[in-house]
Amino acid sequence: EEMPDADFESYASELYQYLQLVENRLFSEGLHSLGAKPDQMKMKGYLSAYFEDELPTEAVETIAQSSESLDALRGRLEKLWQHGEQQVAIDTDSLLRKCKEAVEIRDLLNRNTEE
Repeated sequence: EEMPDADFESYASELYQYLQLVENRLFSEGLHSLGAKPDQMKMKGYLSAYFEDELPTEAVETIAQSSESLDALRGRLEKLWQHGEQQVAIDTDSLLRKCKEAVEIRDLLNRNTEE
């Protein structure tokens, strides 16, 4: 079954745009080297690129600079959200889910020397 040329061109264009987004978002800091843990600056860069504006900068910095679990970081993160520069309504549950994901990513990147 053949696809009309216009449909294929539309699909190819959307795919290209998506791949550009992935490239710019996930690889803005360069490829991660196997066997080497990222330093705090690179970790912050990886997490910032991954989460873009979905996670406040202060939360990314706190997670990147720590090796603590989310439970250990939770109090500090919640204080940041209550007293941060942005005085906007915050969905704490949503932010905590994103922070949990960021901690998991951080931990996986730090395990890199075990591979």
